[in-house]
Amino acid sequence: MLEQVSVKDKELYQKITAYLHAIGLPLHVAGFVYTREAVKLCIKSNSLRFGKVFKKIYEEIAEAKGSTAVAVERNIRHAIKALSEGKFDKVNGVIGAEYFSEFKKPTNSMMITLLADKVAMDLM
Repeated sequence: MLEQVSVKDKELYQKITAYLHAIGLPLHVAGFVYTREAVKLCIKSNSLRFGKVFKKIYEEIAEAKGSTAVAVERNIRHAIKALSEGKFDKVNGVIGAEYFSEFKKPTNSMMITLLADKVAMDLM
């Protein structure tokens, strides 16, 4: 059964997708869709942004996509690793601060949270 997507959700997906492209994350990378879903869940539920609740986010995405939480986490990590091949200047430029370098690589939760904050601020 296809899920109904509201106009607000469509705008949210478009904004998240635009940011993921802007930071240099290619659509064909395995974790692209999972990263987009994780950012969306962070925006929609402020309570999911804090602490060690990313496990819950991975489980929610896995259930919706017919996968496992471990596979979701691994694919998001793979997507972020794809960024670490010399593209930190793009990420830092989009986020608006120098967070990452070849010596300080982003974690899944850090990247998802920063992107969620950036998108949420744009939609205000």
